Amino acid sequence: MFVRKDKKGNILIRHMNKFYIHIIIVLILFAQDVFAQNNGKGHRIRISIPEVAMLDLESNGTKDIVLSPVVSNEAGAPIDFDNINDNSIWVNYSSIVGSASEQTRNVVVSLSDEVPPGVNLKVYASEYFGNGHGKFGSPTGELILTTTPTELISSIGSCYTGNGPNKGHQLTYSLELINDEDYGLLDFDKSNTLTVTYTLTDIN
Repeated sequence: MFVRKDKKGNILIRHMNKFYIHIIIVLILFAQDVFAQNNGKGHRIRISIPEVAMLDLESNGTKDIVLSPVVSNEAGAPIDFDNINDNSIWVNYSSIVGSASEQTRNVVVSLSDEVPPGVNLKVYASEYFGNGHGKFGSPTGELILTTTPTELISSIGSCYTGNGPNKGHQLTYSLELINDEDYGLLDFDKSNTLTVTYTLTDIN
């Protein structure tokens, strides 16, 4: 209703037409709706976890290793293959895997060429050691190295070993005579420098 005074000061009361009341209500509701629609805005954000697969070999000194049996000072004695080993190299790796596509990774190892006849070159990877975090791989045990890539560490998940020597998996190489019957196969002209290659692979 409207309240006003006439020229003589009398108070007049007039009721609003229902049509105008409806218009006012509609305008109020429209204004509330417009306010609500402009009260907030949003945008999209994508969180992307990168795939990571990196491997390195670390040592406190040189990474070039020499393995050679010991020659006796006594004539008639064989060369000595006992304790011909080296454990100066460490495997470091960083890995982020995917639950659908690449659930785990492995470290495989191979030689660039054949070892001299009569001997075996072996490698052993220790259990993980260091200050990294995550799901580290499991060593598969001592391997006889060949030119065929062979799994040395398996089931690596998302993790990092830490960087440098004394972190990751320590490698122990050993050189051995295959057996006494193979002593006649030893040939100093077959001495060879080999490259040992480690690969962090997605093949499971």
